[in-house]
Amino acid sequence: GDEIVNHLYDKDASDHVLGSGVFGAVIAHKDHVYKLYKDRAYHGFVKHVQKNKGNPNLPVIHAAGKIKGTQIKAVKMERLKPLEENHPIHKYLFDLGKWGMHTPQFNASNGKQLEHELNNTSHGKALKEAYPNFHRTLSDIAHKFPKGWADLHKGNFMVRPDGTHGGHGTPVITDPLAS
Repeated sequence: GDEIVNHLYDKDASDHVLGSGVFGAVIAHKDHVYKLYKDRAYHGFVKHVQKNKGNPNLPVIHAAGKIKGTQIKAVKMERLKPLEENHPIHKYLFDLGKWGMHTPQFNASNGKQLEHELNNTSHGKALKEAYPNFHRTLSDIAHKFPKGWADLHKGNFMVRPDGTHGGHGTPVITDPLAS
């Protein structure tokens, strides 16, 4: 926790903020990132990731904890790359539509609905056929968090640049739920 706090007070820390939202922020540092958050759903996801180490479709978390004297939690994880439109999985997750908007293929509002969509719709079945482990991972998350708000926008899927999937890299689920 103290390493994170010290990094935040670095005069150049604002140059390293990769993104932020209502419940958290992501800060780059060398070959990893810190995610600071105050979100029960994300905390549950972190615990799920820690229990499923080795799953290629989940991020590698190096450390997790709470910043002393605050309600803010933090994780140190591998640094991933954005999911680009040319990645083969993109068409299974997003519909570009006539305006080129990245509309999620899955319109579920919670985990229970997401699990249903993943297993009972044509786009869910197509994802399962093309990316069975990714589908199983997302289904497991949906099943484990049936009341969690499904937060499936483009920024919550990233890529591990490992050369797989035709050189595009392994797709990684980074933040599929919100409180």
